[in-house]
Amino acid sequence: MLKRFFLLLCLLPAAAPAAEPASAADPAARELIAAVNAVRLVERRPLLRSNERLAAAAAAHTDDMARRGYFGHEDPDGNGLSHRLARAGYGYAVALETIAAGERDPQLVLAGWLDSPEHKRILLNWNVRDIGVAHLYHPSDPTLPRHRHYWVVVLALPGTPPAKETANANR
Repeated sequence: MLKRFFLLLCLLPAAAPAAEPASAADPAARELIAAVNAVRLVERRPLLRSNERLAAAAAAHTDDMARRGYFGHEDPDGNGLSHRLARAGYGYAVALETIAAGERDPQLVLAGWLDSPEHKRILLNWNVRDIGVAHLYHPSDPTLPRHRHYWVVVLALPGTPPAKETANANR
């Protein structure tokens, strides 16, 4: 699997160009979107459109995790993905999220997710069409036990929100 992934990296510029909304100014975020789409192309899944509202929801989560010093799908107040999407103004029928912290290289972040059956299932979900990615480097005190790089990928299908939270749902 890892060998196949690195082969994908050679195809990225030609195979899966990603749209570049204003909110995806971070080259690492753009690189991760292109890499996710390259994997989806090889796996014969629909390519994802970059979405500014999903990117805003992802960015809010990376910022909050770094500022408040936690790592999880829910913030310390118990708010999760559905709350962040509502605040970003994105109505969804399906919404999924993957998060990572510590690693600075987007290719290694994706490789880690692809090695996890649950995260791979999320990234290759047939039902999603939009993607938002955020990467944040938090230059915290290196002596503190904090992550310095935070990553959030939100995948969604626009529509009417379901009644139940769907972050990391097994779909």
